[in-house]
Amino acid sequence: MTTDSAVRHQYLDWLILQIGDETVNDIHPVCTQMHQKEFVWFIANDDNRLQDGLDLRLEFLYEMGLDVPSEALRLLHVSVLEVLVALAKRIDFQNSMGVDHAAWMLMQHLGLDKYRGRLTPRDRREVDDILERLIWRHYEPDGEGSFFPLAWPERDMRRCEIWYQMMAWLNEQTEL
Repeated sequence: MTTDSAVRHQYLDWLILQIGDETVNDIHPVCTQMHQKEFVWFIANDDNRLQDGLDLRLEFLYEMGLDVPSEALRLLHVSVLEVLVALAKRIDFQNSMGVDHAAWMLMQHLGLDKYRGRLTPRDRREVDDILERLIWRHYEPDGEGSFFPLAWPERDMRRCEIWYQMMAWLNEQTEL
């Protein structure tokens, strides 16, 4: 019998594997911190990104063939890591670039790619600052510091739902 705690650990490992299996040990600490951080929505329709995160839990259970009651993955919140992986899956669906490649690009956009291996207390504070800036939309109007920085924004990305940010970013990628 698998305990709830073991399933949660397996789930975290599965999420990290979505970003890339050759970097798992290097990025495990930063991803763990991302998974501990609640993703909060306050722009209309960004609650859909939370649902995408919840859907990942079902995908995990199905993929792993686990017959576990839903309480095993009932977490208090949807995490930033879940939203990032869910967005990477949507980008891959739209652009066929691979979930791991898309997820790594999102990590780079946030500036989280440089945090590898064991995190110092200073690193943890810096990562927390990056995550807070993302969640509370304290990034630049062009999206710099968010999941989707744009070269030619048509509006303030801080006031735009994440889906439209992603679509604008994808459109820019096809124009380059």
